[in-house]
Amino acid sequence: MGGQKAFTLIELMVVVVVIGVIGMIAYPSVMRVLRGMEANNVTSVVTDALKEARSQSHITKQNIVMCPADESNRCHKQSGVKIIVFRDLDGNARLDDGELIKEYGLNLKHGRIDMRVSASRHYIKYFGVSASPRGHFGHIKYCSVSDELSYRIVLTHTGVVRKHVDDVGC
Repeated sequence: MGGQKAFTLIELMVVVVVIGVIGMIAYPSVMRVLRGMEANNVTSVVTDALKEARSQSHITKQNIVMCPADESNRCHKQSGVKIIVFRDLDGNARLDDGELIKEYGLNLKHGRIDMRVSASRHYIKYFGVSASPRGHFGHIKYCSVSDELSYRIVLTHTGVVRKHVDDVGC
């Protein structure tokens, strides 16, 4: 026989230790990249939802609400499940039957969102007469769970949307 060669137990243990050390070094960088990708996705979704709400308000001349929502479609300023856009036909700032325009899934795994709108509201309303969020301006912030990474999407009183990396933690 040609003499088989195999790894010794010590060689195998050294390989496992080296792989473990490489994994420990790479893990923080990989998590930082994943949190950054999630933050960019949230920023994109919120920006799209705000644009959708504004355009629907302008087209339909109706009051349109955009808010973070839970599984039951209730608006909540810190819900990370989804963003909903709906017609507010009865003025109660709650989604009722037949009012939903669009929902955007968030599926957050590495962070959370925090919405701060004037007068402690948990929604932004675009008014049908002007297609602007008069009195409903503020920001939605994405905060990473384990580090200081945060992005802020700011809505001005004229309806202009700006986004930037927040230098202040969450």
